Amino acid sequence: MNDGILLIRKKLLDITETLPIYKLGIQSGILIEETKLHYNTYVSIISINNYKGDFNYTEKFIESYTNYLDDQFKLVVQIISS
Repeated sequence: MNDGILLIRKKLLDITETLPIYKLGIQSGILIEETKLHYNTYVSIISINNYKGDFNYTEKFIESYTNYLDDQFKLVVQIISS
C-alpha cells in the first residue's frame, strides 16, 4: 500500500488502480487486524470507490465492514450516514 501511495503522489498511478489491492486485503483478512479495520483504510476504500463511481460496492462495503471499526468510529459513520 505504501508503494502505491508513493506512486500516486508522483502521478505514476491513478488512485483507482489501488482498489484491487484494497479489495484483496479486505477479502483475505490482511487489512483486518484482531477483528478491527483501521478507520483510515475504511475511509480510503469508500473514497476511492466513490471517486470511481462504484457506489454499489461502497454501499455493500459499508454494510459489511462498519462493524469492524472501533466503536468511536462506528458512531461517526452512523451520524454521517443519517
